[in-house]
Amino acid sequence: MDGIGERAVELNASRIVTIDRWKAGSGKIKLFRMEPTGLIPVPPLMYVAGVRLRREFEVKTKHIRSLAVTTELETPTETVRIAEHLSDFFNLPRLTIDEAATKYQASMHVSLDVSGRTQITFMSLPQRVEIGPRITLSKAVSEVPL
Repeated sequence: MDGIGERAVELNASRIVTIDRWKAGSGKIKLFRMEPTGLIPVPPLMYVAGVRLRREFEVKTKHIRSLAVTTELETPTETVRIAEHLSDFFNLPRLTIDEAATKYQASMHVSLDVSGRTQITFMSLPQRVEIGPRITLSKAVSEVPL
């Protein structure tokens, strides 16, 4: 982590995302803020159950200039909490998908999949076409250890 912190200072980065690998796949997504004292973990700590990469989606995308974090109107509290954390961390507005569809080109959409797991996917707006990647979480932890 010291090397990552040093590189962040070189790049003048204020936020860092790390993705740990586990059994040849993504294992954990960790968010950090760069502070004078070093890297400070930021919630949520996300454990990854599966990933479908952008190249696996058979859609062509153009350069995206505006992005919002979205949820459905009727969304469980834990899913909303994850969306709020991502919105805060990436400094993006958090809206319902309907609100974002008229104002933004794309959405980082946080929802539940059919099995009840939290899913983060990217969609082109206003068509709501999934453009990837799609990240399915096995769990998200709001209390991250220092």
